Amino acid sequence: MYEALFTRSGAGGVVDYWQQVTYGTLDLTGSRVFGWLPMSHGTAEIAEIADLTFPGDRARLAAWGREAAHVAGIDLTPYRSVLVVQNRGPDHGATASGDVVIVHTDPGLCEFGFICHEMGRGFGLPHSYAHPDIGYGDGWDLMSFASTTFQCPIAFRGASGAATVGLNAHNLLRLDVIDPSRRWTLAHPDVSATVVLDPLNQPAIGSRGALVLELLPSATRPARPDGSTWTSSSTNGPDGTRPSRPMR
Repeated sequence: MYEALFTRSGAGGVVDYWQQVTYGTLDLTGSRVFGWLPMSHGTAEIAEIADLTFPGDRARLAAWGREAAHVAGIDLTPYRSVLVVQNRGPDHGATASGDVVIVHTDPGLCEFGFICHEMGRGFGLPHSYAHPDIGYGDGWDLMSFASTTFQCPIAFRGASGAATVGLNAHNLLRLDVIDPSRRWTLAHPDVSATVVLDPLNQPAIGSRGALVLELLPSATRPARPDGSTWTSSSTNGPDGTRPSRPMR
């Protein structure tokens, strides 16, 4: 199950998720699953850190996984980051170094959306916000899982859980996975134009236009949503209010 979930393309796991949401750019080929490996840290020691300081001490859990690999003679240096699956623990998620800890105690549960979210943190993506400063507030972005995002049931190799949405424009740009030809940027601060945008996370629909519209910081006439187009010709949206999120 773990090899299919984390390393195999075409298996319906996280490899396929990251390939699809990054237009085939982010390729996890070469990832490997090692283990199960015994740790030298037992349940008593885990109980002692049950009140660990969040999230700093999470790195200790990841270090235990790396230590177990080292003892088993596994060289982890070729890998960008490590995802440690433990069958017991007080906390899980991403660490500051990019490693990820997943506590998997229920064989019938696959926390697909949560795992992808924490992998996103490992890839350097921040939590996404709603305007102006509401953390986990973008219902259309993985990096707001699971506070505001849509969630859909998923089954994987006999386990079930929740999948979620793709990535917003900001995070796709941060990963540098959008072809420059599909980034429409205003040449001047004040331009009147209609731009047809393709949906970010439905590449099968086609390539009719740009994926991202980028406004200059000095623009005084922000874009507004108008059906499937974005029009940079009015300071107000269709309901008379100024849009708070001109790009998705």
